[in-house]
Formats: sequence, C-alpha cells, structure tokens
Amino acid sequence: MDSNIKVGSHAFAQVGKNKVEVVVLGIQGDRYKVGSLTTGRQFITTRIEAKPGAAAVEPKPAAAEPKPTAVEPKRKPAAAPAAAPAPEPDATEKPQRGGGKLSLIDAAAKVLEDATEPMGVKEMFEEAKRRRLWTPGAGKTPIQTLYSSIYREIKEKGNEARFRKAGRGRFAFKR
Repeated sequence: MDSNIKVGSHAFAQVGKNKVEVVVLGIQGDRYKVGSLTTGRQFITTRIEAKPGAAAVEPKPAAAEPKPTAVEPKRKPAAAPAAAPAPEPDATEKPQRGGGKLSLIDAAAKVLEDATEPMGVKEMFEEAKRRRLWTPGAGKTPIQTLYSSIYREIKEKGNEARFRKAGRGRFAFKR
C-alpha cells in the first residue's frame, strides 16, 4: 500500500491498458474505492499510483454526500431558438433520406405494389436496384436486413402493414 495515497487524494488507476485519473474515495486494505474524474464512475482497484504533486484533500462527511445513481451526461450549450418553425410534413408521405431516394423497405414496397405476383426478398432487392429506387450503401447484408424489416413490419403493425406473407420466403403487397 502506498502511504502517499489517502482518501480524497488524486491518483492514477490502471484500468486495462489505460491509466485513468481518479480521486480516492475509500481505502480498505490493499483495495481502493475510486471515482473517475472524467466519467464520474466509481470502481474498486488494487493498481493505483500517486499523482505527482497532488496533496490529499479532506473528504466531505459521508452523510452530506449524496450517492450517485447514474453518470450524468455532459450538457451541450443551448442552441439559439429557430426563427420560424419548419413546415409539418404531410402525414401520408414518409420522409425520405438524402436526395429523394427511398429506403430499401420503401423501395421494396413500391416494387411489390407494382408487381402482379408475390416476390422473394432477393427479387425485390434486385428489382429496386434495377429501377434505381434504392442504391446500396455500406451495409454488408442488405437482403437479410430487408427480410427482417419486412417481417418486423408485419409483426408490429399487423393489419396496418404494407406487406403480407404469401408463402415460404415470399411476400405480396397488402391491397
């Protein structure tokens, strides 16, 4: 145990490969209860070293100190109020991402709406790309993502969903 480290003193604690600046909250044998000065989180450690030139600060009485329940997020300065409110979007139109392109699930709904028979997810994906309703992004598994999005919409929205299951791996537009 380092005799220079006292309750209330600032020190460095080893957390994995990182050194974290902490304040010592309590000492029990070779274990130190510390609080991170950057995140406010409290933890117990045995690997600690005194901060050069840091003197011990008298701790506050325990009764006066409220127990932290959660780490408070850093607050950003308040932005200036907007001059005029933005016009409200039409409830029937879905907002579109950048440049008027549709999301993949919206493009699939458009493809199915124009189709005469149920389609598989890969077919919807290829048709949406061919018709340039949707352009691939950085995602590595867009077909699987589309399948789960359609399935989730059917499950969550029920009768309000745009899709209906029309057989194993096949979907149709709900008319």
